[in-house]
Amino acid sequence: VAYVMSQPRVRMRDIYYRTTMGVGSVVNVDFGAIMHNQTLGDKSSRLYYELYLNDTIRLAAGHRDVSLGMYGVDTMRFGAPVPDSVLWSSAQPTRLSLRLKNRIEGRDVEFYNVAVALRELGYENGIFTVNKQMCDMTWCEVSPNATVADVEQLYKGGTRAVRFTAGAVKEEVLSYCDAKGMYVALTAP
Repeated sequence: VAYVMSQPRVRMRDIYYRTTMGVGSVVNVDFGAIMHNQTLGDKSSRLYYELYLNDTIRLAAGHRDVSLGMYGVDTMRFGAPVPDSVLWSSAQPTRLSLRLKNRIEGRDVEFYNVAVALRELGYENGIFTVNKQMCDMTWCEVSPNATVADVEQLYKGGTRAVRFTAGAVKEEVLSYCDAKGMYVALTAP
């Protein structure tokens, strides 16, 4: 007799978030995890989430349940009110940590720790706004092949907004820009 054990195949396909300014000093953050059942049968999943500041202060936590039919897809949404002091800006490049855990049939099968930079962006009549504050941005054109050292030189020279020309930009370069509070524009090929 042979037994075949397979892992439950409900996976997170994508994660997104949106920030909107609330009333007073409260910011509303809406998160979503797109779940996909990759099996021929019905499956249920429980997604646990935690939002941390500096890996020590828990701003929000909870869980959401979803039941998916064969090859089903659904979005699990959850929100959190956070203080506006944790918003990302050029002057204060705060990044939060979103921790996600996918539990199926009592087994924890997926874990994600996503760096999140909360901000509300706007562009109207040629004016950029970040968190409803007008931003004067002078853009510097940069090759997508630029290294962290290249961008660091620009930062030391006073550049706070970079526009990458068409091509794939390295993840470590984008992380450096986020950590330093640099605005980034990516150009589609």
